Amino acid sequence: MIYYYFCLKRSYYGFLVKYSGVDKLHPGHPHDVIPTLSRTIKDHLNPSVDIDGQIPHGMTTSEKFMTIPYTESFVSGMDPSLKHEWVQCAMLHPFEESCYIAPFKWLSSVTIKSLSVYLSLHAITTVIFRNKELVKDPLGTVFRIGKSGIRSSLFFGSLVSFAVSVPCMMRKILGRESAIAYWINGAVSGIPVLLEPASRRFEMAMFIFMRGLELIWRQVLRSKNVKSLPFVEDSIFSVSFAILMMFYQNEPSKLNNMLRVVLTRVYGKN
Repeated sequence: MIYYYFCLKRSYYGFLVKYSGVDKLHPGHPHDVIPTLSRTIKDHLNPSVDIDGQIPHGMTTSEKFMTIPYTESFVSGMDPSLKHEWVQCAMLHPFEESCYIAPFKWLSSVTIKSLSVYLSLHAITTVIFRNKELVKDPLGTVFRIGKSGIRSSLFFGSLVSFAVSVPCMMRKILGRESAIAYWINGAVSGIPVLLEPASRRFEMAMFIFMRGLELIWRQVLRSKNVKSLPFVEDSIFSVSFAILMMFYQNEPSKLNNMLRVVLTRVYGKN
């Protein structure tokens, strides 16, 4: 996301920015944090660009931000006394110097913020697809909705916390910015999926896999400076739908209730 945020759909990117809490980090710059962070990382890793993301000992974060043309506009909303170790860290936890404390603040704030979304999602799907259970055992069903909502919120909060903190920790370990840190970050950030029930992990894996393919595809289009490649897109759609129908035919239990119901109504039972 940090490197290829511009390849994500605007709605999906907006959701991530809002419910991860990134839009509240720097007042007045709700959608500029990720682009600026991405540019800082790229410039730091590019030897031909004279940008060093490490903040010298004794220099405040605000003073360092003033030395970089595209970060100086963030200074107005920052505490002038804070001293972070890296510009990248300051972009993601501007109100907390410690890279050890920041992940817990991210975990709590994102979990609480996303709770209403997940509770609503689980409640709506229950009313639509499991209304008989709601009538038969209302208290038990409400309890399961609450449990599922809290579990999903913890998943998302943990995911964001890992995604933010792992690069910080890697900078401390390596003493420098490194591209490998973001590969490790991607792997470690997948651990929170274990908080979700096993029945949802496959579904989530499919969703993330498709988002990853979409991101790669948009990057390919961007590199070729074209909006679409119809023949290729049609082929990808055909293969994707074939895989979906394969699961519907052979392992329908792998699909979520909503998708299974829609396919059943359109194509009938197999």
